Amino acid sequence: LPQNQSQQRRMASLVSAAFRSTPAKSPQHARVLALGLYRKLYRAMPGMLEAYDIYDIPVDQARANVAARFRLNKNVTDLKVADVLRYKAEMEYVELQQQFKTTHHILDIIAEPPQQKTKSTAFLNDFLN
Repeated sequence: LPQNQSQQRRMASLVSAAFRSTPAKSPQHARVLALGLYRKLYRAMPGMLEAYDIYDIPVDQARANVAARFRLNKNVTDLKVADVLRYKAEMEYVELQQQFKTTHHILDIIAEPPQQKTKSTAFLNDFLN
């Protein structure tokens, strides 16, 4: 096969791997699947930083920020929501591995820990009351 066709097949198989995930059958199964994805990201982080030429952020800090993103959703109890979050994270992982994103995109994910979104603001409270 010419190199282009083999690369296209490899890319298609990697992209389709993100969609081969099965839905979680129970909260414990959802947790196991999420932890598996987290471990995959944890192991891939040094290679991703090198592939994107990011040398000013230590691997430990990048891993901690990814862990913080996972912890933001630790209280999700709806299995469908957990599956969607996991599917989106798997697609992000495949896109990062294939370098479909720019360095700026990966810096948004790993440079700073995510901030918890406030559920209501003073404006909303005044408006609703």
